[in-house]
Amino acid sequence: MEPVTQSILAVSWSMPPAVLPQSIQISRLLGAMSGQGCEIHVLTSLIDKKQYPTFISDDALAARYADKFRTSIVIPDYGAKIRRKLRRSKAPLWEEAVCKHAASLLKKTPHTALITFAQPFSDHLIGLRLKRDFPRLPWIAHFSDPWADNPYATPTADDHKHERETIELADALVFTTERTKKLVMRKYPEAWATRAHVLAHCLEPDDIAPPHALHAIEGDEPDLHILHTGNLYDARAPYGLLFALLRLKKKGMGGIKVSFVGHAQPAFLAMLKACALEDSIFCQASLPPVECNVLCAKADVLLVCDAPAPESVFLPSKLVDYLAAGRPILALTPQQSSTTDFLRDVGGFSAPPEDVEAIATTLENLLRMKRQGTLETLCPTPVAQHMYLAETAADRLLGIIASLNNGGMCT
Repeated sequence: MEPVTQSILAVSWSMPPAVLPQSIQISRLLGAMSGQGCEIHVLTSLIDKKQYPTFISDDALAARYADKFRTSIVIPDYGAKIRRKLRRSKAPLWEEAVCKHAASLLKKTPHTALITFAQPFSDHLIGLRLKRDFPRLPWIAHFSDPWADNPYATPTADDHKHERETIELADALVFTTERTKKLVMRKYPEAWATRAHVLAHCLEPDDIAPPHALHAIEGDEPDLHILHTGNLYDARAPYGLLFALLRLKKKGMGGIKVSFVGHAQPAFLAMLKACALEDSIFCQASLPPVECNVLCAKADVLLVCDAPAPESVFLPSKLVDYLAAGRPILALTPQQSSTTDFLRDVGGFSAPPEDVEAIATTLENLLRMKRQGTLETLCPTPVAQHMYLAETAADRLLGIIASLNNGGMCT
């Protein structure tokens, strides 16, 4: 490893062993930064399994990054005296505890930068408090989703207030898509936009399937096997896919199997049963990342589902996971979306999530290509894969940090 050139303090509510998109993506980014000479200390939480019943943990995932960066689990002090004090201040217990822990570290050790990762956006509230106490310390606020503009949330007046404070006070802002950056920054002075950057999700070289695995279709099975990994929730549940498969079934067309690995909401499962598609669609519980990667490399097509909308600014992190697997991608996404932008770079099929006819036609085309042996022409290329390497993302983020403090330590 190179000599330490930068010392970075990061705040992220979710980190390994938690198997969550954010914990995986942040670990990849910070791991690559560590490989380029950074000393990184991450303050994180202990996720309550009772509060998040679909949550799974993976010790192997944590072990993968054990020597990349230091992780400290911050547990709030639930003592009666502190509890009463915090009740008056209305500040969340974890936020208070992290601020106290971080302040102690910053007073003892010079740091190059502070990075706060949302979600939750309370991580940025921690950044706000630390920035006010340590004004010379460069602060990077990393957004995974829009905050006050999230169409799937109900932003409060406080959300709007805190977002504005974050964007005004942070030395740099990082968004995962150009569409998200434009959506959020359109409300603010143009001068503030100079501090906004786009840093897409990333993958690691070790996750890229070997070339021979790109053609690993088991046996001579003529059926088309489509795989989706990750939870199905809210408006992203692919009802349009169910109705498209039902339409094909009524036409007497079979040969398409869809597997969902992850938690599915009861409403989706009920609709699946109502459509009598249990012989075509299979659902199973979440699996650790390594097991998901194996399944992805064996599937014919990998599926991603966005919610219906005139425009979707979100870029599902599973897209770069799929990219590493090297299999063709099918996206149910609006025509105007970050997912469509991604597919324009790496290749794949797409159809609007509510357009049953378009989905059915796409499925027919994919099934025909499978049987003709031409699906491999849709696989992403090594060039496409290397566009999203973690090392590239780390280079860009370190460049942003260097521009803020010229590589010096700040307290």
